[in-house]
Amino acid sequence: MSTSTGTLRKHLAGEHIEESVTSCDNLGIKITAEGVLPAVREFRDQPEPTSLEGECQEYTKEAFVEAILEFIVGDDLSLNIVESPRLKKIFLLLREELKESDIPSRTTMRNRIEQVYDEHMDQLEGEMAVSKIIYMFRLQQILIACQMGWLTCDNASNNDTMFTHLATLLQKRKIKINMSERRIQ
Repeated sequence: MSTSTGTLRKHLAGEHIEESVTSCDNLGIKITAEGVLPAVREFRDQPEPTSLEGECQEYTKEAFVEAILEFIVGDDLSLNIVESPRLKKIFLLLREELKESDIPSRTTMRNRIEQVYDEHMDQLEGEMAVSKIIYMFRLQQILIACQMGWLTCDNASNNDTMFTHLATLLQKRKIKINMSERRIQ
């Protein structure tokens, strides 16, 4: 592409490389301009900053539990690690006013991990619901939705059982089904 955007591209590559590359990546735009490719390659070769490189968080009991949660989940460790006398000794060494009773138990950690998991799944479900609506709308736009859902079976008695169960599941989701014609309405 040869337009008069060369100066702008050089400015973005020199002054705003992170924002421009990240935005292009998020939007699925391939960067092909010869003048900025070396800067883009150099930027992409840099390691991603980790949360460990950030500023140290102020100590609170909640922050302590969250840090242990990240440690366990991030490194795929057993919950029993928090019961380790050696790890407890390290914690107590690092913070004078910390008492052993301040160190969360594996039960506390399990409950917190389950809570974070449930929160994440609820958030994901909400995001997926919007995506699902958009996906179904697109299917209706291209008139393919009415052609979906064909099912072929080969054993008559099993078919009746399967269709009865399928009808029950569909009706729970408020989807109408005509059992005599075996069609979703």
